[in-house]
Amino acid sequence: MNGLIEITMGGEVRTLKFGNYALMSYNVLTATNAGETKQLDIDYQMIDFVRDITYCGLKNYYKISKRTFDVSLDDVTNWIDDMDLSNIQIVIDAWTKSLESSQYIQNGFKAMSSGEEGIKKK
Repeated sequence: MNGLIEITMGGEVRTLKFGNYALMSYNVLTATNAGETKQLDIDYQMIDFVRDITYCGLKNYYKISKRTFDVSLDDVTNWIDDMDLSNIQIVIDAWTKSLESSQYIQNGFKAMSSGEEGIKKK
């Protein structure tokens, strides 16, 4: 999960990093289990999802860059509202790819701990 992307929002080019920390931040923010995304419904729509994953990707990038995270969820809400669809799709694609990588890793750890065939313990 090393999805580093740049998108324009809030009048600036901003870098997002989708990795394990972004995934964990998303799970905390949305009260979901590790590796899961919150179910879309009337109270949690696609734009809310995009806001949340964008926020978590920014937070992760700031963390690995050792920068003070001075972006609020309200900031991201405002930026997302004006973001073009191509940048929204870039964010969704990067998030999806990071989830696939995370699921592969999680399955590997589960298999190693249970001794499933095809994965050898060291």
